[in-house]
Amino acid sequence: MGRYNEIVATMSVDPGAFEPIFREWRDGTAIVTDWAAGFLDAVALRRTAWEPLFNHRRAKMLIEPPLILGDHEAFADKRVASERERQFYASAPNVIPTCVDGIYNFWKDWQDRQKPQPRRRPRLKR
Repeated sequence: MGRYNEIVATMSVDPGAFEPIFREWRDGTAIVTDWAAGFLDAVALRRTAWEPLFNHRRAKMLIEPPLILGDHEAFADKRVASERERQFYASAPNVIPTCVDGIYNFWKDWQDRQKPQPRRRPRLKR
């Protein structure tokens, strides 16, 4: 609960300051795949609640990096990764906070759009 409260406080004050906690290899390289898999497990718990994000034309791109990184099946194949893949995985520790910030802002805007708009009173002719 302490970490949850820390995340909520950070996101409500400065979403861009969010820093996920990644496990690290002995050489200090972040293990982003475990974080992404855990994030996807949490999304799966309330899959239908996430539909607005998944169905949004542009915002759905925010969930793609965690989807790719959290797919452990992709790592079952021991093939040599392309240069582009290596660059993507190397940038993942920076990509994840950007995605989380974007996802937070999507939901904040989405909730604002769901609120009933005040009705205007029709002007009476004089």
